[in-house]
Amino acid sequence: MGRFALMVAVTATFAGAAAAQERPASGVEQAAEITVQTWEVLQGKILGMARDFPAELFDSRPHPDSRSFVEEIWHVASGNEVLAAQIRGERVDPASLTISDDVKHDRAMMIERLSASAEECADLLRARFDARSIRTLEHMGEHYGKLVTIYRINGLVPPDSRRP
Repeated sequence: MGRFALMVAVTATFAGAAAAQERPASGVEQAAEITVQTWEVLQGKILGMARDFPAELFDSRPHPDSRSFVEEIWHVASGNEVLAAQIRGERVDPASLTISDDVKHDRAMMIERLSASAEECADLLRARFDARSIRTLEHMGEHYGKLVTIYRINGLVPPDSRRP
């Protein structure tokens, strides 16, 4: 009888574990995953622009009072860093987000910062979804639109629009 009880307990444990793994994701879990996937796509588009845009046009801006292309890219990276800090429960020193003019035009540094900050946010959001990411995602979409505008006013086609 002892062996039978043990067998039933082990079988029930494995059956319970299997059932838990097969449990469909909740609406919140699905929304979180869709948000992270959308985050990665949008950040990938912006990263593609940072890699592609001609360096001699980095200071292009759609209006004298707006950010230039390069300032917009750095701003997106800063926004990623702020969101990551919020998810971790940390505060960000605004001075740490300021980019000096001598670094501003360093494409490799810009790409590294943007890529690392986007990846960190995606990893953090997968581990611990934060609803603030939805607002940040929407805001990043606004910056993507502005970057597209800067491409277009310079007679260029953004990378994502070149797909056949």
